[in-house]
Amino acid sequence: MTRFARRCAIVFSAAMLLATLVPTARAGLGENVMFFEVYPGINDPRSSALDSALTYGVRLGGTVGTHLAVSGTLGYWETDGRASDPPVTASIELSSWLADATVAYLFRPQSRYATFALGGGIGGAFTDIDGELTTEELRITFENVRRDSFTLHAVGVALFSLSERVYLKPAVRWRWHEARDDDKVDREFTFAVGFTF
Repeated sequence: MTRFARRCAIVFSAAMLLATLVPTARAGLGENVMFFEVYPGINDPRSSALDSALTYGVRLGGTVGTHLAVSGTLGYWETDGRASDPPVTASIELSSWLADATVAYLFRPQSRYATFALGGGIGGAFTDIDGELTTEELRITFENVRRDSFTLHAVGVALFSLSERVYLKPAVRWRWHEARDDDKVDREFTFAVGFTF
């Protein structure tokens, strides 16, 4: 586990502990409020060459009026994979920072227990790739190959209030990568703890 992953796990654990200590009066997301979220999740690149892996991140945003939310997200994930097309075998290690700007429509925003949202937006994936290509006669190693990409995403969210200011938010996000030649869409499942202020 990387240092970043350990820090995210500590922050998420602290957020969960805080969520159990706050008052139990429930409220909806509210009108014209700011929110902060921290999340772990799983990023599924939907590629036969790459494995699904843990993702971590933070999100800051706010509601605009009653039914609209805007947010910015910064996330990180790393994975590895292996592909073989004889006589060539490739092993890959990939790490990527993900930045998203999202606009979402809130359904039932004043609900005291659950709010749902659909949205989408733009972003970027800033990726480093290390790897090795091998044949019976040859081995080629490459490091720090940059593969940055413009992204578009769509997201579906459920938000469950734990208290007046704390909520849980499972979400699924589909992210399209402009720079990829194939397997352009990743699917990311996250589980955020959020705080309104």
